Amino acid sequence: EIPPAWRETPARLEEILEHEIVTHLCRRRSGELSKLALLGHPGADKSHQTDEGLAIYGEKQAPSSSGRTSSKHLTKEIAMGAAMEGRNFRETHNFLLDLGLSPKAAWYKTFRVFRGIADTSKRDGFVCTLDSVYRLGEKEINNFVKEKSDSALDQLWVGRIGIKHLPIMEKLGITEPAIK
Repeated sequence: EIPPAWRETPARLEEILEHEIVTHLCRRRSGELSKLALLGHPGADKSHQTDEGLAIYGEKQAPSSSGRTSSKHLTKEIAMGAAMEGRNFRETHNFLLDLGLSPKAAWYKTFRVFRGIADTSKRDGFVCTLDSVYRLGEKEINNFVKEKSDSALDQLWVGRIGIKHLPIMEKLGITEPAIK
């Protein structure tokens, strides 16, 4: 349920739609409609990283993104790096403030990086594993596009698969997405 006080800009709504609906939902539905329905849910093993990488790539391609999405992901990367260097929650938050982030933005990025961590006062380099999945997925997709091309991403829309599954999909004859 969407809280009544929730407000977003049209540009942010476009990013959310691109990430959640266009990428996650369409890849899942395409997989469900394929001749191997398990490519929809739960999807192939370790496909989550590719899924998140595609979603971030799509967000950045959204017409109204205009660099805001890249900036958002960059500040998340900086927060992750600060925490992984051994800063605790407070030190990471102060580090982001010192870089010029607003108190609200610094709090949100720090909270995001430390969510699920039981003791945020420790300087052990632990961060939320989901952010690592996003980061690795984005890197994986960027490398794939560099090596192949932007149009090669179409192969990944057959369902919830990872790049490593493409040769298997070729052997199974699952090369065209059910949803275009």
